Amino acid sequence: MLESLTEAQKKALIEIKKKKNPTAAVLKRSAKISDEERELLIQEGLVKEIPAVGRKKARYELTEKGLEVVKELEPLIQAKKKTRSRSAPTKAARAEEIRMIVEPYFNQLNEKLDQILLVLTNFTGQQNTTNLSQGTKKELTLDEFTENLKKKYDEINKIERRGGRVTIPSLRKALPGISRETFDSYLFELEKRQIIDLQTASDPNIVPSPELGIKHPIRGLIYYLIWRN
Repeated sequence: MLESLTEAQKKALIEIKKKKNPTAAVLKRSAKISDEERELLIQEGLVKEIPAVGRKKARYELTEKGLEVVKELEPLIQAKKKTRSRSAPTKAARAEEIRMIVEPYFNQLNEKLDQILLVLTNFTGQQNTTNLSQGTKKELTLDEFTENLKKKYDEINKIERRGGRVTIPSLRKALPGISRETFDSYLFELEKRQIIDLQTASDPNIVPSPELGIKHPIRGLIYYLIWRN
């Protein structure tokens, strides 16, 4: 019997039991059953029509035979629901799939932003942070470095909008001419004086230009700078 029923007829039988004597319109809307399929249920002796009385429309109820068929249907429907729920991806899995897709594009965008920042910095006509004296480079003092670093930090912070977190690679590119050793040592000195905070990257493998961060043997990849108020 079950094999001869369409999906719409099976749904209609379940709906008739749930909704207690629904009208033809209700069945058509909830079970998507056609008039022909409904008539076949009546001919098979599964459903009985309750004739219209006055303004009340005709309604439908299950016969004893129909009730037996519904008893067979219900376990099958429950099993299908469980299968669908098991096979459906979790929100966390779906979010991870999306992250894997969009992450490379964000990394490329960050690299482009770094390039744009460097061009904008040069375009403003601001001088390099090193002075040339008799053909040799003169390292900046800590105070000079701090002043120049703060200017670049403010400029980049307005563009990157990371809630006050500016990447060290962006600052390093914006302050050319300073040796890496001096740049890094000055940052640690400013952190020691509680002028700035240095933060590590949660995943060094996905941030752009990790080589321009500061690799620390204990803390990991120091990648972000936050200026204290």
